[in-house]
Amino acid sequence: MNTILVLGGSNGRTLEKLAEKRDCQVIFHDGKNHGGVKKTFRSVIKKCDVIVVQKGACGHVSIDVAKEYAKKYDVPLLFNQGFGGTGALEIGLKHLQAA
Repeated sequence: MNTILVLGGSNGRTLEKLAEKRDCQVIFHDGKNHGGVKKTFRSVIKKCDVIVVQKGACGHVSIDVAKEYAKKYDVPLLFNQGFGGTGALEIGLKHLQAA
């Protein structure tokens, strides 16, 4: 089963429900710093197949850390221009199907 990490927003429960219907797994992080995200991001990025950043709902520091670890662990990093959960999930699924 493919795993998509979605960074940014507040729609974690919605994403989980949508992912169930699409036979994939979602890891959600709101993209807020909370005093440090490096340790958290490192562990979840190692577990995912693709990262989708919701640009409209994610801070610069979180995006920079996600870029750093995506490059380090060779995980594709995609951007959703808005902050809708459905759009983020679709972007991740399209990438996984094309790969």
